[in-house]
Amino acid sequence: MLDRELSGHRRVEIPSIHPAAVDRQAAEVRCTCAVAGRHLPNAGGPEMSIQIRLPSCTLLFDPSPKETVGALTRRVAMACRLPAARVVLFCRGRRLGGPLSRLPRSGALRIALRQIGGGPPTLVGMSLPELFAKFDINGDGTISREEFTTAMTSTLKGFTTMSRAEAENIFKRFDADGNGTVDVKEFMAAWEPAHQPPAREVPVGEKWRWETYGGGEIEAVLSSGAIVLLDAQWVVDLAESGGMLRPRQALPDEAFLSLSEVQAATSAHASALPIICISHCWLQPDHPDPRGHNLRVFARALKSLLTAEGGRRHAVFYDFCCIHQCCRDSRGAPQGTTFQFSQKEGGLAAGAIGRYASEHGLFKQALGSLGAFYSHPTTMVLMLTAFPSDYKDKKLYTQSGNTQPYFGRGWCFCESSWAMMVKGDDLTLDLAKMAGNGPIEWAELRRMCTQGRKAPILPSTFDDELKHKAFTNGKTDLPLVGALYRDGFTARFGVATGLQYGEIGWGDPQATALGTLLGAGAAPNLTKLHLGSNSIGDAGACALAKGLSGVPLLKELNLKNNAIGDAGGAALAEGLRSIPDLERLYLDGNAIKAVGSTALGKALSAVPALEWFYLSGNPLGEAGGPAGGAGGGGGEAAAGGLRGEVRLCEAPGGMP
Repeated sequence: MLDRELSGHRRVEIPSIHPAAVDRQAAEVRCTCAVAGRHLPNAGGPEMSIQIRLPSCTLLFDPSPKETVGALTRRVAMACRLPAARVVLFCRGRRLGGPLSRLPRSGALRIALRQIGGGPPTLVGMSLPELFAKFDINGDGTISREEFTTAMTSTLKGFTTMSRAEAENIFKRFDADGNGTVDVKEFMAAWEPAHQPPAREVPVGEKWRWETYGGGEIEAVLSSGAIVLLDAQWVVDLAESGGMLRPRQALPDEAFLSLSEVQAATSAHASALPIICISHCWLQPDHPDPRGHNLRVFARALKSLLTAEGGRRHAVFYDFCCIHQCCRDSRGAPQGTTFQFSQKEGGLAAGAIGRYASEHGLFKQALGSLGAFYSHPTTMVLMLTAFPSDYKDKKLYTQSGNTQPYFGRGWCFCESSWAMMVKGDDLTLDLAKMAGNGPIEWAELRRMCTQGRKAPILPSTFDDELKHKAFTNGKTDLPLVGALYRDGFTARFGVATGLQYGEIGWGDPQATALGTLLGAGAAPNLTKLHLGSNSIGDAGACALAKGLSGVPLLKELNLKNNAIGDAGGAALAEGLRSIPDLERLYLDGNAIKAVGSTALGKALSAVPALEWFYLSGNPLGEAGGPAGGAGGGGGEAAAGGLRGEVRLCEAPGGMP
């Protein structure tokens, strides 16, 4: 039996049975399940989500806490296309009854499938179109509200029974377009379960790593199946075999990693979640990469990473393969491309279903969770910012929909902006900067592809720029993307204590943008800021100095190996008064002369907590030196301005 916590959800697991496999002559068949989880208190009472996993599908229920066990039993029967009399819930040897809120919080829940009478039930084994015909009493090809409630309360009494109010409530779920009738596509889409990831369970090992690196933040959306992750090695193998990516619902189970497999992979990693998010343009409306160009590009990077990591498992998020796509034809079968809306047909082309209703709900959940993956501090983002060289060839690519370049597209702009927020300096890579075509060392790839990373921007700035970006569905996506970025920004910077932007080719524009962000109070809890080994000059240093007023808790500021001169040094000296708790200041390897060092020396009384101050590698003794420091060489000049206030020293080898 499976018994584990799933982020506060109640999970019911049936590991080895499906109604179609039940011996119809058996008096009783029982499936032993486990119930794990707890009720979540809120103003409306307890919440629960019940997931029944069968070998061929997964059934999801989000019942009201006031709903009875009997009502849930009828819903299970309906979903399994069984008579309600055949489904009985037991726990600890006793048949369950009453409201769901009384379900035990631990112990085995058993669902018994009983055979009633000598022959098989009338409706067992019916196809959905056949079942639709039973509901379509007048045979006009649609099911009205009255037909639906009549069927559920009387005509199909041998199948399942419920009150009229219950039937009308379910009808609302079936009537996807709200026109008051249900056609066969709506009927099939509402009834069929969503595609779910494999339920493979493996030993997790050091589960604490998953929690430490923030895995709990994305566990719920992975547990629900709204998002499923690809196996990076499977992606590499597919690319090397000349294969093509297909929509999620059309991929085999071996393409995916289960939640426990991702958690187990995390235990083998030292400092981050083993999750790589791909940010890319859709090259055609019905397929993001119809010729496999982008697949080969990011698979090359994945292979380099896997080789460097000794083959340790990694998971990949690629939207086309990881969230439910609009790819089901009129029969519900998943195809290799997605279906587009047709004005002529007044719906999806070729009468396609697109997504089942259960998949559409999970799709909405996935959209709301994208920011958690792309902006997560310990996931990696690989950006595909360049088009294939032959992209403009209309014989090869369908030029319709959104054809703007990467940074001109709304969703790509949002994903890249998420990735620029709080990730470390080696976790956001632009693969357009990856040279060559053959094997490449991971260290070299990372060095090339991290350069020129953009600075994070405030939500107000994001909104202004977003207005000029292109969307395929701008009316709905524009406000959605703006809200998602705003929520993600607040969540990340509101709790950030350390920001690492070192060695990524930043200059004054990026430093100025960051100074504006910090000055707006976006990161009030920041204690460490690393901007070393960039190309920041006086203008950038002045902007950062102004921004220090927004980070009063800062304890460590690293600006070593930049291009800061006297003007920047003097501005930073003034900014130090805003961060009295500063303990370490790294300014070694810049261009600060005597004027700047003197200003810094005079400002040290404002930072009584300062323990380490690094100024080596600056031309401290040049023109404009401090009183008493001229002519004594660089070190003496600096010491003349600073001696007695702080220890002037070379940065030890182990220091950043």
